[in-house]
Amino acid sequence: MALGAVKSFGMRVLGIDDNDVPNEKKYVSLVEKHFKKRDKSVLAQYHRQWFYNIAMRRGHQWLRMNASTGEFLPPSEDQDCVRMTINEMLGVHTTKVAKLTRENPVWTVSIDTEDEDSRDVARNNELLLKYAFQREDIELSRLFLLSWAVDTGNGFWKIDWDHEAGDLIEDPFTGETVPQGDVRFIVVPPFDITMSYNTKTRIEDALWVIHSHEEPLEVIKEDWERGELVKGETEKDHLGSYQKRLMALVGNQSDYFGYKENEEKDCAVVKEFYRKRCREYPEGAYIVVANGRWLNPTKDGKVAPLPYKHLINDSETPYPFLHMLDLPVSGSPWGMGTMENLIAPQKGKNKVISQIIENADNFGNIKLLAPKNSDLTKEAFDDSRNEVVEYNDTNGTPPTYLQPVGLPQHVMAQPEMFDKAMMSISGQFEATKGAVPTGVKSGIAIARLQDADDTRINPTMIMYRSMLRKAGKHVLNLYREFMVDDEERVVKILGESGLERHKVSKANLGDNFTIYVDLQSQAAWSREVKREQIQNAYQMGLFGDPNDPKVKRRVLESLEFGHIKNMFEENALDEQNAKENIDRIEMNDLDEVVPAEPRGINDLTGQPIMNPPVYGIKAEPWQDHEEHLRVYSNFRKGPRWKKWTPEMKAMLNQLAEEHAKFLTPPPPPPIQPNVNISAKTEISPDVLLRATGLGSPTPPPPESEGLPEPNEIGANQRMEPTPAPPMM
Repeated sequence: MALGAVKSFGMRVLGIDDNDVPNEKKYVSLVEKHFKKRDKSVLAQYHRQWFYNIAMRRGHQWLRMNASTGEFLPPSEDQDCVRMTINEMLGVHTTKVAKLTRENPVWTVSIDTEDEDSRDVARNNELLLKYAFQREDIELSRLFLLSWAVDTGNGFWKIDWDHEAGDLIEDPFTGETVPQGDVRFIVVPPFDITMSYNTKTRIEDALWVIHSHEEPLEVIKEDWERGELVKGETEKDHLGSYQKRLMALVGNQSDYFGYKENEEKDCAVVKEFYRKRCREYPEGAYIVVANGRWLNPTKDGKVAPLPYKHLINDSETPYPFLHMLDLPVSGSPWGMGTMENLIAPQKGKNKVISQIIENADNFGNIKLLAPKNSDLTKEAFDDSRNEVVEYNDTNGTPPTYLQPVGLPQHVMAQPEMFDKAMMSISGQFEATKGAVPTGVKSGIAIARLQDADDTRINPTMIMYRSMLRKAGKHVLNLYREFMVDDEERVVKILGESGLERHKVSKANLGDNFTIYVDLQSQAAWSREVKREQIQNAYQMGLFGDPNDPKVKRRVLESLEFGHIKNMFEENALDEQNAKENIDRIEMNDLDEVVPAEPRGINDLTGQPIMNPPVYGIKAEPWQDHEEHLRVYSNFRKGPRWKKWTPEMKAMLNQLAEEHAKFLTPPPPPPIQPNVNISAKTEISPDVLLRATGLGSPTPPPPESEGLPEPNEIGANQRMEPTPAPPMM
């Protein structure tokens, strides 16, 4: 499917296949006029610079530019000229992209209302964001996006709704099995984007945006009803020409794609025109043309509105494009790439290294200075160990070596000078490269130097975080727009305990929300200092018992220690099992724990009346009952618990009680007295009491001492009643 296929926008137009569409020439001319003006504007200069940046980073660093035409030419052919390339730009590019890609987004959604339900709504939105970005293999997509940004200063994400993506479900209206639909991320090169000429700082400020991309005719015919009317174009000035020019320069390939410059090919450039809402277009405008054909007229021949409803009134994201800038430039919507500033020192270092190599070659091939009449041939030197050189002595002057002049010291010091210049421009000093400055030995000092290097890319981090926040907002709005009212999605995300399943419905997404995004590894201190402080707190017992496996796991997670899931695999499996039990109760996916049993009575037909089976989830003896109880306890403190029905709550409580019973040891059996009694044995009370463990009887007090006090009456004594006085 094409990058801008109308299927992805849910606007596939039916019933317009004829050649005579009202106002077709008008709108085609409108789009073409804006598109063709870009080469007459400053955008052509940007394209030339971006092309040069990419070529330099790829190692083609000896290109020449024609000052009058701006055309890039291959290096001049000089057999004796050394052209050494030490590609420092590649290392800088890789390091900066690596620093940016390690910053994983951490989403936080805030709902404007302050109640218990808002927490559940916020949680559902966060789950959708995690699901969307994990499902799209965001790491690979971010890698391409950030690579374009560091190369050219600009990278674009196009986020649209793909009706052919997602799980297969049954259509409630037709009964057919159809895709559920889902969001899709597309990395768009900056060569494909054209903004209105009055744009000053951001793409959001542009009155209109054109996304142009070359597509095969077969794809255009498949995605657009009027695509069969589109014919192939001759090669002119699209982004493919930049790649072909580069290949022609470095590989002597004048015909990279297999056709000549003016030959018609089986491709066409699709131009998607987006216009903000205005008086002429109250709902904005979305016009798609290709080689003189209007591809998306409405049934009445009018201009289609913007593809998504939320774009019409959203000033922060009026287009489905998110712009990532490397280094912002004052007064321009186009950023500047790190590679652009490294071209000069890179070329200087290559030149100096080449001069040093040439001088070394001269020392290795020293010329021989001989008198003119010495009768010495060039073949006399054959580099053999038994070489004998014979010559005619002329005035007693033997042949001598012509010693070349060595390079001065300031030339030999230039490579180090260019290295320092590149470190200063890129912000990547010794600590970033795995080395340390002379005299620095402390680990904390090295970490501080690394922090200083990371601080240099903070402007890029700000642009990155802002772009991610807008992307998350656009994604949530797409789900709100295209999810059916009664639809419930089971989203799968990769959590700490493995694959987790959650159910999200459109009704629980809310309307007014605010998105915050943080970058996972951004911290005031470095990772090394943080780990050192956490280890000290762990040894002091501030996290709990250091020997407790759960405490160890939490500490390892805080240390960002890899593969802790394998180290605590058993606990992780029980935690995942407990969470799945909660989801199963919520989705009524239960087991038959008690089968149907007869009541003991029959009905009128003589058939036994059966008690219905009991459904639930049974606790098993081999499970980690403490882990299950911990998960259930935490869940009952959260907002989802309050939404549950009494039947669901009773089922989870019963499951928790079953786990608790496994942890409660059974009471010890009663002690049976070991007494051997025979019929002929006379047993005294003392023996019987000692045998039963009740002790021995307390002897009665002497008569001379009288009766004991009330508090001194033993358990085995009995109070005799006091005789009444005689009647007088």
